[in-house]
Amino acid sequence: MPLADLLAMTEDDYRARFRRTPLWRAKRRGLLRNAALVAGNQRAAELVDALIRGLRDPEPLVQDACEWALGRYEDLRARQALQDRLEQKGAPQVG
Repeated sequence: MPLADLLAMTEDDYRARFRRTPLWRAKRRGLLRNAALVAGNQRAAELVDALIRGLRDPEPLVQDACEWALGRYEDLRARQALQDRLEQKGAPQVG
């Protein structure tokens, strides 16, 4: 399965694909974290959009791994996404 497809996988997709397999124990967040780490090491341009989407994943573990991976890219879109994320993190919470 291509990394971009893994990074786009929802919880329902994960359950349908990996239930009753050894990857079920890793859980979705662990599998996507590992996919993001591989993407960061590969630095393949076609993975930038998938990693940017991963910044909005409901799992903080996946978000952080995508952030790390994007930091490894010398890509304008990756840098802009990281800058936007930094600004969002620094914004005060409205309660």
